[in-house]
Amino acid sequence: RDELNGVRVRLLADVQVVGSQLRSARQQVLMVEQQMLPDAQQAYEAATTGFSLGKFSFLDVLDAQRTLFQVRSQHLKALSEVQRAATELDRLLGFVPAASAQQAPNTSMPDATGAAASTH
Repeated sequence: RDELNGVRVRLLADVQVVGSQLRSARQQVLMVEQQMLPDAQQAYEAATTGFSLGKFSFLDVLDAQRTLFQVRSQHLKALSEVQRAATELDRLLGFVPAASAQQAPNTSMPDATGAAASTH
């Protein structure tokens, strides 16, 4: 009984930690999508336009482009962390992914008469 209670306490603590990680990752995704990506995209477009008008150097364009790529990379990392935390939370709670819950696909092939013949 003590062992069961210990497992429950550890599981609850793990769920709370992973839930917190999931909330934090979702907030990071929103911040990147709503603030950082638009700002970086706008800076890149301004640098490109300014370069074509002779107001900025090519180095300025490259710097803005590098920043945009870094922000996109940060966005992908944040999305990945959301997926990792959500999957870990599902695992802790015992959820089975829909794809693995379904039966294996039928691998039999029709023979010359049209009847299904096993490929084994």
